Amino acid sequence: MTTDAIIAGVDFFANDPAGAVAQKALRVNLSDLAAKGAEPFGYLLTLALPANMRAAWLRAFASGLKHDQKRFGITLLGGDISSTPGPLCISVTAFGQVPRGRAVLRSGAKPGDLVFVTGTIGDSAGGLAAFEAFFAHMPPDSETGIAVVIVQHLDPDHKSILTELVRRYTKMQVFEVSDGVKIEPNCAYIIRPNRDLSLLNGKLHLIAFHF
Repeated sequence: MTTDAIIAGVDFFANDPAGAVAQKALRVNLSDLAAKGAEPFGYLLTLALPANMRAAWLRAFASGLKHDQKRFGITLLGGDISSTPGPLCISVTAFGQVPRGRAVLRSGAKPGDLVFVTGTIGDSAGGLAAFEAFFAHMPPDSETGIAVVIVQHLDPDHKSILTELVRRYTKMQVFEVSDGVKIEPNCAYIIRPNRDLSLLNGKLHLIAFHF
């Protein structure tokens, strides 16, 4: 069993897409179970909702949970909902199972053990900091006289929210690129996940990655 909570304005942006917030809340717990060698099977969910919460946000939140429930083979077992005068708070308690004696526990650690991690520690925080710094030095209005092209390198199943993020930081028009689009000044172009690009005669041409 593991439990973790995330809070708007602390662990995620208050206007992040609801489905992505749901998956973050769930996956931080699933990650903890995986670290113990456990197979997840269910979870409890507690929501503390601000007064201005909209039904459309909750539907999108539920859709994000449904997607990950199917992907990871887990079930919502119960939970609680309350209101709060503060920011949105989401708490998940996840349950997993592991053969007796096979759980990887902290109590079993000893000097000389090797510690392994998946992925690269700090990528998300570092990427966000670089992203914010880049747009912080852009001209404040939409008439920058330049075009920005951003390429994403993500998990094949990842649902990108980069377009929404870029729109928070710039007044330029932001487009998700289709093949052959012509580059114009004062615009930001978002390349879809798992695509590379070439630039020929002022047009962007997409190149698919092969995994």
